[in-house]
Amino acid sequence: MRTQTYLETHARLLALVLPKVPLDICIAAKGDWALVPEEVETLLGSGPLGRALFTFAGLSANAATYQKIIDSLLDIVVLERFSQKAIDEFKLAAAARAEDFKAPGYFMVYALCGMFVGCAGCNYL
Repeated sequence: MRTQTYLETHARLLALVLPKVPLDICIAAKGDWALVPEEVETLLGSGPLGRALFTFAGLSANAATYQKIIDSLLDIVVLERFSQKAIDEFKLAAAARAEDFKAPGYFMVYALCGMFVGCAGCNYL
């Protein structure tokens, strides 16, 4: 059963053990977790059931949010015509912003950061 179908089918029962308003908002988002990151975070923090049902949504929401940050930082690098200074500033800013997403289970964000910032001395850019 697809997650969305499960959530819609069991919404009334789930609302008994999960915060109702964030749950309703997440169900209405129809899987577009990037639109509802705060609600997803609330459900993740609500207990074991919230974590079991919404860990994937948290990964998706975090990755989408971090991608927007990376895109905005890359715009600056492009405007600066890929100068070494702009690239170095990008690496520092991207690594710092990755700390905002540090939470159990959000390993995907670190993988994204590693692609752009480099890892283990890698000089990707």
